[in-house]
Amino acid sequence: MKRLYSLQRANEYVAGFRVPGLEIVPVVVTAQGDATSRLAKLTGDQVLIARPEIHQKGDADDFSSEVSLAFFVLAKDLGPAYTPALEDEAFKRLAEIASLILEQFSEDTTRCSLLAGLSTSSIDVTPESSLFGGWFGYSIDITMK
Repeated sequence: MKRLYSLQRANEYVAGFRVPGLEIVPVVVTAQGDATSRLAKLTGDQVLIARPEIHQKGDADDFSSEVSLAFFVLAKDLGPAYTPALEDEAFKRLAEIASLILEQFSEDTTRCSLLAGLSTSSIDVTPESSLFGGWFGYSIDITMK
């Protein structure tokens, strides 16, 4: 089995990930319970990053690795203040943050040594609700080879 260099570098990358000009400091989490307890103390829009995963398959002649990254751009459930207009406004704001994250990630893939040798194979952005104890927003799943 190959060493986990890609995973080690991806962990370093997410630990230091920031979007210049965005005041939100991402929270790196390992499990759903970890995310729920960390978010319980926070307010306003938040960015969570799940610790990266690596998937390896094949043998010595045909071996491949994929590194998966997951970002979450979230706002607290609107509760009794819910209106469709407020929900639309929140999803629009969160989509702008998701776009900034993807722009930064794209820039980082070309100039960050921690991502050297990896190329993006897929990106999925999905609207989410009722995550981590009452948060909603977008998940961003990125797969790199």
